Amino acid sequence: MCRIFLFDLDGTLLDTSSLIMSSLTHAVEVCGGDPDALSDFTWGRPLRDVLRELCAGNEQLAFTAYQDFYRRNQGMIGLFPGMGRVVEELHKAKYRLAIVTNKSSWRAQKDVRDQGLERYFEVLVGSEEVRYAKPHPEPVFTALDMLNEPETAASEAIMLGDTPWDMMAGQAAGTMTGGVLWGPDPEALRSCKEADVLFKQPSDLRTWLAQARVG
Repeated sequence: MCRIFLFDLDGTLLDTSSLIMSSLTHAVEVCGGDPDALSDFTWGRPLRDVLRELCAGNEQLAFTAYQDFYRRNQGMIGLFPGMGRVVEELHKAKYRLAIVTNKSSWRAQKDVRDQGLERYFEVLVGSEEVRYAKPHPEPVFTALDMLNEPETAASEAIMLGDTPWDMMAGQAAGTMTGGVLWGPDPEALRSCKEADVLFKQPSDLRTWLAQARVG
């Protein structure tokens, strides 16, 4: 039985892909890098890891430029259609909800607060809370710990995300895994063997949960 929902943030709860790509392009240009290198960009990786590769030697300059562009254009962020309703319903039904992201905690908390989601989630695990990012299972175990749940509760949890990194982290921690196909790279999930189930739209979560109860 599933009673704990662990959500990735970008590409899962929030539609941030356009802002992230625009911010990265700006950062690479500021540090004198080649924006064409972003054609091989892998969604879900920690920002500093990406900038370290794209802007070797100018990582801090690129990071500052990224954050400045992101902050000035936050109006580009929105909830995926139907996601707010699903989260609200899960909260009202007393499921335990947490966010597990590779994003910096302070930025993730602001994005969540700005979209009116803060009241639904008991826990947010970002890059500052862990040593190893997804696909390592540490962020998932950290979320369970912050929920005061034992690691064995992973069998009662599902990790939801839009990248194979989310699926690998959940599987390694022992959760169920659900890939969401409304993110920026759904094809990567369709071929991901670590995904137990794929969701085409947020309302599919409601259908899956109802079927799981019956089963």
